[in-house]
Amino acid sequence: MKLRKALLIFVALAALPIAVAIFFWLIMPDPVRLLVATIKKHSPYSEHDPIALQIEEAGLGNRAAPRVLELLDDDDPQVRKRAAEALAQIRADGSVIIPKLLEKRFDPDPSVRDAVLIALARARPTNDAVIDLFFELTKANDPHVRVDAARSATCFPRRKELCLQYYPY
Repeated sequence: MKLRKALLIFVALAALPIAVAIFFWLIMPDPVRLLVATIKKHSPYSEHDPIALQIEEAGLGNRAAPRVLELLDDDDPQVRKRAAEALAQIRADGSVIIPKLLEKRFDPDPSVRDAVLIALARARPTNDAVIDLFFELTKANDPHVRVDAARSATCFPRRKELCLQYYPY
């Protein structure tokens, strides 16, 4: 009888951490859904908001990318801008996010276009279309755009010889 009680206590104590883990798994919100809601409501990248840390630590990447890419088509330019900012942070594969970002580089809102370009500069691995875009932007009329494009172009080591063409020093 004592052996049965001891065995029952051992099994109960062994099952307790599993039960607690399942409980927390059930009550914790889906991080992708939380990210999408945060993008729709306010910027997740202020210094005082812990969601910025959660995005990087959760490793949302490719799992969140499709939902965030949908937000690039939102009617609100602030939502589109925050979606592009999120894509720059979540470290999704470039092959997943680059095609949609290239489409959105012509957004009518300048702040969205800037956020899209930043996301394109951070997307890895990159492709030739992105590299060519940044080299084209080094010829833009706006000096701010030219400098930002040149800085981004230095991130592409495969095409470093082209960067020397624009900046021979």
